[in-house]
Amino acid sequence: MSEDEARALLSTSIMRGEAFFNLGNKLLSQLHLTGVVKFPSVDQKFLSESNASARINSQMIEFANSLVVYDHENNTRLSNSLIDEYHFLSSYLKGFDTNSTSDFTEVLSGKASVQLREIIEFGDENASFAAQEFRNDIAGELGAFLAKGLRLRSIDRKATTAAQERAIADMEPTVISVQEGEIILRRGDRVTAADLEKYQEYLDLALEDSVLLPKRIFVTIVTLLFGVVYISLVLPKFWSDGPRSNIVALSIVSNLGISRFIMELGETELFGESPILIGLLPYLLPIAFAPMIVMITVGPRMATLTAIMTCVFHAAMQEIGIEMLVGSLCTALVGVYFCREVRLRGSVLKAGTMAGITGGVVALGIGFASGTGWMVPFNHALASFVVAVFTGALVLGAMPLIEKVFNVATDATLFELTDYNHPLLRKMQVEAPGTYHHSLMVANLAEDAALVVKANPTLCRACALFHDIGKMVQPNYFTENQGDFGNPHNRQNPAMSALIIKSHVKEGLEIARENRLPKVIRDVIRQHHGTTLVKYFYFQAKQKSKQASLPYGDSEMQEPDESTYRYDGPRPRFKESAIIFFADSVEAAARSLPKVTHHSVEELLDSIFQDRLEDGQLDECPLTLEEVATIKKSFLKTTLNMLHSRIEYPDEEKDSRHPFPKNAG
Repeated sequence: MSEDEARALLSTSIMRGEAFFNLGNKLLSQLHLTGVVKFPSVDQKFLSESNASARINSQMIEFANSLVVYDHENNTRLSNSLIDEYHFLSSYLKGFDTNSTSDFTEVLSGKASVQLREIIEFGDENASFAAQEFRNDIAGELGAFLAKGLRLRSIDRKATTAAQERAIADMEPTVISVQEGEIILRRGDRVTAADLEKYQEYLDLALEDSVLLPKRIFVTIVTLLFGVVYISLVLPKFWSDGPRSNIVALSIVSNLGISRFIMELGETELFGESPILIGLLPYLLPIAFAPMIVMITVGPRMATLTAIMTCVFHAAMQEIGIEMLVGSLCTALVGVYFCREVRLRGSVLKAGTMAGITGGVVALGIGFASGTGWMVPFNHALASFVVAVFTGALVLGAMPLIEKVFNVATDATLFELTDYNHPLLRKMQVEAPGTYHHSLMVANLAEDAALVVKANPTLCRACALFHDIGKMVQPNYFTENQGDFGNPHNRQNPAMSALIIKSHVKEGLEIARENRLPKVIRDVIRQHHGTTLVKYFYFQAKQKSKQASLPYGDSEMQEPDESTYRYDGPRPRFKESAIIFFADSVEAAARSLPKVTHHSVEELLDSIFQDRLEDGQLDECPLTLEEVATIKKSFLKTTLNMLHSRIEYPDEEKDSRHPFPKNAG
């Protein structure tokens, strides 16, 4: 084939709408853009010369397949000089002129032109083989022609490495963010390279968690030591209070157990299908549960310590930052604050609601400060609020169980006992009305005094109402119930009378047990007289002993046994018990005053308090002298208000009979 014939052929041949020279230029440009080298190294992303030549040959075979070998419209075919060497192909194409290739003519009779690949596919065996041979030869020559245009490059390894390092340094680091709770791998899904990289990072973090275990143990031990030191300094007698110390320990352990259970749920399918729920997991823990329980059953100091310890334990459990620790501590302390006076059980739900509002506000603040938008902080705030309200309901449900198991009384239970429709109080009102009225007055005295010395007024009122229930067994032996029926003690000797008077304590304990009154009320019944002396009958016994010895002229009078006339005790052992102890004596003695004045009541109080202090009745009670003086002032005010005198109203009938003075003009 001459050069002119070759140029004519190539200029008229088209592949995919492009002429040979355009296609060749494009192919060479692509190869040069990738880079062609003689012997590339494994670490370089260049084409070797042999690979580039193979790619050119592949493209040229495709190009040769698209050559037009016969044109029906112009009744032209490939030049004989091109295909003379391929006899079977040449004779097959000549058949188009005479329509002797019947099968092939029928197949392609409707086409405007016939390409080389169609002869390869539809021609007879000899023509197809000759066409393939012709195609391969043409492709080889064209490929060799284009290969002359390849520009080989040489590799400067040092310069290449330096350029790579510069390019890497100039690149922005690729950061793949994985949201908390996002699913990395799901069972049955195809694992991509990015998934493997995330999983490897997760394993690295898990390894770091295993390294953090000693740190968590250390934080736990330090927190426990802090709690021990705090209790030893602030509440040294707490260790001897078995029920309340057990409540604190059980509350903290239960709280941590509930939180761990919720965290374990996060690894199950219940949470695993929702990345949002897993992200909310730190906000779904009832952190305020233990502090609120301890506040209601033990007191504010232990509740504050419980809040601190619980929050630190949760922080160590979750490996959370300081902002989460502060948020959880605020939530717990607000819950504690609103559990100060839980007289109505519904107040616990209010405390949970306020704790939830606090947690929500803190979550919003942390979220906005972190710049995470508004949706995530809103979800965190909503979760904190809902969980805190649920925590209040959980505490409300746990209170009766804790009261029963540990035999303690909460303010809610005590407040319910102050209902005047309680069966025991109704019975006392009928069978011992004087004692009932006395108990009401003692309750008023004790409640007012408890307020001024920061004691528990609800506890004082409830205990005062029931402290003399034992008098219902023999009500006529007590002055307030005798009325005009006479004094049965006139028929008894002093020792027997003292025994009957003292027995109301034991009888009261039995009645309290039968009616399942809380232990604290039974303690007050036992302690409200301490080991005081039943003075009236003791002095009566001394008088009789003295009179019995006079006829015989005995110089030494035999004194009656004082222990017979003393209550069995024990002495008051806590503030509320001591307040009721004093209030009981003051109320009874104040009614014996012939005239109620400020001076007379003050002298009476001084006498009673001085006598009880000198008798050592407060030796086992944590009441200070300052608090005793404050209680005495409160009693003075309340007693004067209870026993105040009224003005004498004029007789209307007498005034109507004598509307004017006799000497009136």
